[in-house]
Amino acid sequence: MQPATPVKPSEPTPIVNTPILAWYACFLVLAIARIQLGGAPCLQLSIHQSIVDSILAGNDWGRQALIGNLDNPFLPTVALLAVNVFCRIFGGEPGLLLCSVSQAIIMAFILRLTFSRGKWYLAFVSIILATAVPFLRNLLYTLDPNWFSAVPAISAVYYLIRCRHGGAIPPQNARHLAGPSRHPHDPLGAAPLLHRHLAALELVDFQ
Repeated sequence: MQPATPVKPSEPTPIVNTPILAWYACFLVLAIARIQLGGAPCLQLSIHQSIVDSILAGNDWGRQALIGNLDNPFLPTVALLAVNVFCRIFGGEPGLLLCSVSQAIIMAFILRLTFSRGKWYLAFVSIILATAVPFLRNLLYTLDPNWFSAVPAISAVYYLIRCRHGGAIPPQNARHLAGPSRHPHDPLGAAPLLHRHLAALELVDFQ
């Protein structure tokens, strides 16, 4: 009886790396363009702004609403508070600035993901859909501070996809996990087990 032939995991899709300065420039262009478009305030912005105004005025109600208002997320209020302090020093409209920066970060992550995967055409398709579909266009035009809540989500999705396809852990940095001997920082000898899990997820190639 012949032993079963081990199945070699599929090769991860190559990652196309773009200079990080190019993405910073892309973010600035997107943010400036979004600020120039303006926007329409919504009820959520008024609620968050009233909490921020109360905090800046030193009222106890604002501090209590920051942590006790279950109907409105905590993160957009804190972000709007920071933007209000910034706008008091340098000028500008806090709601427009927060939404513009948040949407620019989200779009930059989407563009970076599509370009790194070699599917740059998906970025242009998403831009066309966002401007052509009335529902999406109105959603982008609305100045809702909850856009900031999507920033951690899109960044997590981006790095998880990069990690899944081998763009997060270079093989030379993780090669010490593949050896049968124990690593100085691995006294329990968990490296082989970690090696098997990483190989199963196709995070790194230890061959």
